[in-house]
Amino acid sequence: MIPPYPGPAVAKQVNIELGNARTHQLYHLAEDLGEQNNPAEVMPEKLQEMKRRYEEIRGDDVREVEGLELH
Repeated sequence: MIPPYPGPAVAKQVNIELGNARTHQLYHLAEDLGEQNNPAEVMPEKLQEMKRRYEEIRGDDVREVEGLELH
């Protein structure tokens, strides 16, 4: 489960996917290694389970993510 983050989805200078999206992302990597199918909308129970587990691990005080700085 990847929570939503603001900002560009790709760092265009280096063509690196940053993982930013406006909605939650949920992938089954054993079956979808390329992360092409996001089942978060069609599996709301699984998404809620993953969100609860995420908060257990990280807490609910998620601070803003720093921007990518290239050198």
